[in-house]
Amino acid sequence: MFNYQAEAAVTESPQFHSELVRMQSLESALSNCILELRKLDKLKKTLFYGKTEHNIGPIPPALDTSAVPALFKNAEGEQLNAQTAIRLIHGIVGVATEACEMLELLFKVVVERKPYDAVNLNEECGDVLWYLACCLNANGATFEEVQRQNIAKLRKRYPNKFTEYDAVNRDVDAERSILEAPMVRVMRDGETDENAGEFLTRLGVDADIWAREYILTIVGKGDACDLDHARAWFANALEAGKSSERTRLLMTTLEAGRLNSAKLAGWLSMELPELKDIEPDRLCEAMQKGFDAVKERG
Repeated sequence: MFNYQAEAAVTESPQFHSELVRMQSLESALSNCILELRKLDKLKKTLFYGKTEHNIGPIPPALDTSAVPALFKNAEGEQLNAQTAIRLIHGIVGVATEACEMLELLFKVVVERKPYDAVNLNEECGDVLWYLACCLNANGATFEEVQRQNIAKLRKRYPNKFTEYDAVNRDVDAERSILEAPMVRVMRDGETDENAGEFLTRLGVDADIWAREYILTIVGKGDACDLDHARAWFANALEAGKSSERTRLLMTTLEAGRLNSAKLAGWLSMELPELKDIEPDRLCEAMQKGFDAVKERG
């Protein structure tokens, strides 16, 4: 089962180069960040809660922030829905202001020499998650999707574990290709009216045949990774292909036998962590074989 916290710990730096940073520099940076983020927090409370410190009237339209949501456009130049943009602004600013409260906790320990408050840190982490949920909801993504995507990117950066060399010598283009790969939602009972197997049955596809052929081609035995997970992944690849142009491309390339090894391998290893050490070409071969088995026996 995918465990984001355990996966994240693999790429966590164990170093603390205290000999390279002056205490005065750290204290100054913390103090300045807190000061500026407190200003941002006041603006957040005014923008989204209508709270002002003084009883002031509306700002003239030429000077207010009414045009900000319209600045959100996608890569094609299409303007985002205004409410979506507002939710994104709220979430992004909120993450920053909650980070301020975490910095205040650190400031109390480092500068004021007060006891570390673990309960408060957990509280602030929860508040950060709330604002991240706002961002993800507005962006049409889920925590699990971005967690898997994040780990796939970090695996590219650190193939085995964190190293300082890899941290400063990144293949930015390769990491970006992983982030641009389609995200697959894993279907779970309770989130939809049918589970992955029922969904595939309705489509006339035998998920068990595909998943077993896929896994057998990879490792030569069927118990090396989670069959249910593979089945759910395939179900969602098909489901997404019905409505998403970029995911439909996956099914088209499979049918034509044209597979982008790097992108597909990144996608598969993100969804099935057990496969992260398999060569990209072998992943593609297995994907094709599983798909062919479904077509032959479907």
